[in-house]
Formats: sequence, C-alpha cells, structure tokens
Amino acid sequence: MAYYLGVDVGATNLRTAVADGSLDIVGRASVHTTGSADEGPFADRLLATVRRACERAGMDPAAIE
Repeated sequence: MAYYLGVDVGATNLRTAVADGSLDIVGRASVHTTGSADEGPFADRLLATVRRACERAGMDPAAIE
C-alpha cells in the first residue's frame, strides 16, 4: 500500500500527517516551530515529527511514496 506525507510549516507549529492510498489520514504529529536550541536544528525536529506520525500510523517511514 502507498503512503503519502503532508507537511505544514507555520509560524508557530510544524505539523505532519501520513495518508494512505485513499488519502485518509492515518497518523499525525506536531511540534512548535520555534523550539529551543535544546530541541536541535529544525531539520532534526522535522524528521522526528515525520517519524512520530509514521509510528502513530503503524507504518515504516520508508513506505512513504
């Protein structure tokens, strides 16, 4: 089955969603965009959010098309 990733980078939140082949959302995650330096670089927070959304969807991030 194919999975797709949506990313919304806003002024205050970074949101990711994973959808299945029917475009039904099966996993979501979000963090504050303006995180502290302790949370690491933005790219690291983005990847962590993607992984969390995939985990909540019960699928491997490698399955994203």
